[in-house]
Amino acid sequence: MSLKDTLLKFNFPQSLVREYQNWYLLLRPNQVTLGAFILITKNGETSYSNISSEGFKEFPKIINEVETILKLDLHCQKINYLMLMMTDPEVHYHIIPRYSTDKRFKGLAVDVLSGENGSHKLGVIRRLSKFKNIIITPHIAGATYESMSRTEEFIVKRLISLI
Repeated sequence: MSLKDTLLKFNFPQSLVREYQNWYLLLRPNQVTLGAFILITKNGETSYSNISSEGFKEFPKIINEVETILKLDLHCQKINYLMLMMTDPEVHYHIIPRYSTDKRFKGLAVDVLSGENGSHKLGVIRRLSKFKNIIITPHIAGATYESMSRTEEFIVKRLISLI
């Protein structure tokens, strides 16, 4: 089994949350609890002692960012870090947030995606559109009366300034 095989098992690249210099942070395909991640080495090390010094130096920064997301945004009380490597040989952690109450993701409505006009975002839009609890809209917020009125006022002011 190769790093590529392990990454595919974790739905890479679709599950990629953030790419670091030495690590990939992935959304765990099997969400044991809301916000579960996989942190896996990019270099395919199969032994913890073989991780580069750069990889070790980068590790606290990544954990700080992950904990900030999980504690501030999802309000978890505790975070478990599991490095088992029983079936997947590459060094990786299962990051499992723990909550005092049941947490579930009920749904999402997306009006704007950053850089959505780029072809690289079409895959994201296609994947999101497969979920029944996700709605993607074509910029509905820009079609409100207030928004259209402000746009018209802006255009008129710009035209007047050019005269």
